Amino acid sequence: MPSVLCSVSSVLRNGRNSIMIPLGVFIEPSDWQTLTAWSQQVLSAAESPTLVGLLTAPLPTSLDRLALFRLQAEVKLIPPDSVAGPVSDGWKQLTEFVEKAVPCVEWHDRDYGDRADLYIRFHSVR
Repeated sequence: MPSVLCSVSSVLRNGRNSIMIPLGVFIEPSDWQTLTAWSQQVLSAAESPTLVGLLTAPLPTSLDRLALFRLQAEVKLIPPDSVAGPVSDGWKQLTEFVEKAVPCVEWHDRDYGDRADLYIRFHSVR
């Protein structure tokens, strides 16, 4: 399995221009697989639906703005001791992405609003 790239990008609705958002976080394949297994064993889909949905979805997958904010809230509720051991590296990368993506999305909404489409994606890259 290739690495998982977590990214945010945007395209103006005029169709001719894109907005460069320099944000991408790579998660190693084994770390993504460990996160997926951990989410199925430890997390409840009822309590963390966005997080569980993201980690168990086939790649590529994406989130909308509201789902990113829900993901941020769900990530903050995870007890630090539950992400110790083998899952810690992937968790660190995923939380780094969320911590960087939320301010980018807020900035994008303030500066571009509905004039641009925003894409929050998770996909495999070689």
